[in-house]
Amino acid sequence: MLMLFALGACGNINHRDITWADNQKGVQESFRIATSLAGAINRSWSKLQPFDATKIQVRSEIVKLPTAPISDEDIAKANDVLKRLTDPKTTFTQQVSAYPEGQYEVISARCAAGSGEMLVTAALKLLTELHD
Repeated sequence: MLMLFALGACGNINHRDITWADNQKGVQESFRIATSLAGAINRSWSKLQPFDATKIQVRSEIVKLPTAPISDEDIAKANDVLKRLTDPKTTFTQQVSAYPEGQYEVISARCAAGSGEMLVTAALKLLTELHD
């Protein structure tokens, strides 16, 4: 039986659970993740259905995104945010609330406004090609 695991584009996700005391790194963590994935495969094994592997298609495209403009004021703001976020007294909730305030990832983004829309356009084009 051919098994295909395709994670695809997922955005900013990771395997970390911030409520765990464990550091969730290294070989042991890799084994934990692999065991979880193997368990999901094992549970779904009886529901698997044959398919024609020659029909698997892949498309890719390099999308050149414009870089975000950076001013001296932006650098000063970023340094202030960095000081605040690296302060051990700053909670995770305070870090998350910084995003809509124009801080956190907004300041650290390397791509200009509109880059996300460019990626969506490219993804839709590739999906249309696969479907046609």
